[in-house]
Amino acid sequence: MATNNIITQKEQIKFSKVQKEDILWAIHEIGKKEIPSDSRSFMYDVVYEGKRYPPKLVFSVAYKHATGYEVPHEFFEGGLGTKCFNVLEKHGFNIEPKTIFQTVETFLSQAKAGGLTTKNYAKKYKGLNITVSFGQGIPAQIPWISFLYEGQTTSKGIYPVYLYYKKENILILSYSVSETHTPAVQWHFSEKKETVWEYFARHGYEKPARYSKCYVFKVYDADNLSKAEVNADIDLIIAEYKEQMKQAGLTGKEAGKVAGEPFDIKRLILDMGKTGLSYSDDLLARFAISLLTKPFVILSGLSGSGKTRLALSFVKWICEEAGQYKVVPVGADWTNREPLLGYPDALNKERYVCPENNVLELIDRAVAHPEKPYFLILDEMNLSHVERYFADFLSAMESGEPILLHEGGWKCSDSLPRIGGQVSLPPNFFIIGTINVDETTYMFSPKVLDRAQVIEFRVSEEEMELFLGQEMSAAGKKTYQGIAAEGSAMAAGFIRLADQGSTPPLAGPVPEEVLIGFFRELKKVGAEFGYRTASEMLRFYALAQQLYPAWEEKHIVDHIVIQKLLPKLHGSRKKIVPILEELWRLCVTAEDATRLDTQQPDKPFVAFCRYPVTAEKVWRMYKNACDNGYTSFAEA
Repeated sequence: MATNNIITQKEQIKFSKVQKEDILWAIHEIGKKEIPSDSRSFMYDVVYEGKRYPPKLVFSVAYKHATGYEVPHEFFEGGLGTKCFNVLEKHGFNIEPKTIFQTVETFLSQAKAGGLTTKNYAKKYKGLNITVSFGQGIPAQIPWISFLYEGQTTSKGIYPVYLYYKKENILILSYSVSETHTPAVQWHFSEKKETVWEYFARHGYEKPARYSKCYVFKVYDADNLSKAEVNADIDLIIAEYKEQMKQAGLTGKEAGKVAGEPFDIKRLILDMGKTGLSYSDDLLARFAISLLTKPFVILSGLSGSGKTRLALSFVKWICEEAGQYKVVPVGADWTNREPLLGYPDALNKERYVCPENNVLELIDRAVAHPEKPYFLILDEMNLSHVERYFADFLSAMESGEPILLHEGGWKCSDSLPRIGGQVSLPPNFFIIGTINVDETTYMFSPKVLDRAQVIEFRVSEEEMELFLGQEMSAAGKKTYQGIAAEGSAMAAGFIRLADQGSTPPLAGPVPEEVLIGFFRELKKVGAEFGYRTASEMLRFYALAQQLYPAWEEKHIVDHIVIQKLLPKLHGSRKKIVPILEELWRLCVTAEDATRLDTQQPDKPFVAFCRYPVTAEKVWRMYKNACDNGYTSFAEA
C-alpha cells in the first residue's frame, strides 16, 4: 500500500472506503499527541468516549489508513451535510457543535426568513439529543430547539428548549414541560420560577399561543445576542437538567423505560403465532425490517395470499388505537392526486375539499404525535396508474420537502378545521401498499419500485396443506384481534429505529464483491442500481444484523437482491434471458446447476443455491420469458 501519495483532485476521493475501524484507528493516533493549532475545528467536534477531536482531521487520518493516500484535512469540506461529516455519522460517531451560539444564530435566521428543513442541524450536544422544528407543513407559530436526555421526548418529557416568539422578537431559554402527554418526571426548583405566561403578562404581551406553562430560564432580544452569554447559559441549564434526571434515577435502563421497550422482532413473531395466521418467521422479519429501512413497503402477489391481512395484523399489533392507521382501497378511476390530497373548492375560496378517506387527518395526527407510528394502507395500489395519484408522495418521501396543496390556510372539515398551504410527511408516517397481479391491473414503473421495499407473496404446497389442515380443525380460526396493541410498548423504539437520518453501525463487513457482481450483471440491461438503492441495501443489512441475528450473511443478501434489485427487471426474451442466466450463476453453488435452461427443480432451491429465494424468482422469470416472450418481476 502506498503511503506517500497525495490526492489533488476532489473527484478522486472515495469516501465509501473509510470504515468504522479506520476512524477508530485515526482517533487513537490523534489522541497520542497534542492537536496542532492549524488542525483544530472552529465549529464542530467528533465526540468519542468523552473526548473531542476535529472532524476533518479525523477523516483525513482515517482516509490515509483506509486507502494509503494522504489528503490534507483542509482539503475536505466541513459542516453538517457534507460527505466527510456524513461518513463519520454513518459509522455512529457523534458530531457536536463546539458551542451552541452558531446553532442559535442559524436557527433565528431561518425562523425569520422561512423554511422548514432541519436536516443540517447537529443532532447532539453534550450528550443530549437536539431536535429542531420550524413546523410541519406550514411554519410554526413558535419555532424551537430542544435538548433531550436519553428516553425523553418532546411529546412526553421535560427538557431545556429555546422558544422563538416572532411577534415579540424574543428568544426564551426555558425549562420545558411537554403539552401532549404528562411527563414521567417533573422539574424541581429550589425557588419559584416564572412561567412564560407570567413573563408575557408582566410585560403586557398577549397570551402566548403555546408553551405558556414552560418555566423561564433567560429571555434574549433576538436581534442582540451575546455569544458568551448564550454559550454560558445553555451549559448551565443543561448541567442542571442532567442533575435532575440523575436524581430521578433516569439512567441506563430506567431512561429506556420512559421511551418504551426496544423493538423486538422475536416478540412480533411470537405474538403473530398466537393468531393462527400462516406467515413464516422470515416473512415477518423481512416485513418489519423493510418498514424500518424505508417507510414505503409494497406487498405483491397472488390475490388472497394474505397481503392486506399481514399489513393489518402488524399495524393493529403495534398501534395503541384505531386512529393510528387507515385502510384506503385504491379506485380504478383515480387519475390524479385528489383522492388522497383533496382539492381547493372552485366555488368557495375559503374552503378546501378534503378527501373522504381522511388521509390528511391521518397525516395531521402523525405530525401532532411524533412518538407514535401512523400507517396508511393503500389496498390494490395498481388498480390505477400509481404515478398519477401518488407522485407527490414519492417526491416528498425522497426530498423531505412538503407537498404543496394551495396558497393560504383554508377551512377543511370539522375534524381538520384549517389546513396549511402544504403538508409534510413526518418520520413516524409509514405507507404500506398491496398489489395484485392480473389482467385488470397496471404495472409499476421503475420510479415507483426504486422508492419502495418490494416483498412478493407466494403460497407453497406445504403452506397450503397446513392451511387446509387448520381450517378443518377448531384451532384453525384465524384472527388478529387478540394481538391488538400487544406491541404498542415497542412503538417508540420502532420509530427510533426508523429514523432515516441515522443508520445502525454494521456488526460485520458487507459482502461488497457480491453486491458489485449483481450490479455488473444488471448494468448489462440498464437495470443497475444507484446510490439511493445502495444506501437502502446497506441500511437493510445493518438493521437485519441488529434485529434478526438468525439470518446469516447469505440470507440477508438473498432478501436484499429480491426486494431491491429484481423488481425493476423486465424485458423481452432476447433482452432478458442472458441476464437471467448470469444472475442464476451468481445464485447457485453446484456446478451441475449452472445452466438455467436445463433446470426443472424437483427439490428445494435451498439444496443447491446460495441465494434460494432469489434463485427461485430468477427461474420463474426465465420460464415466463421462454414461454411468453416477455417477463417482469410482477408478472412472473
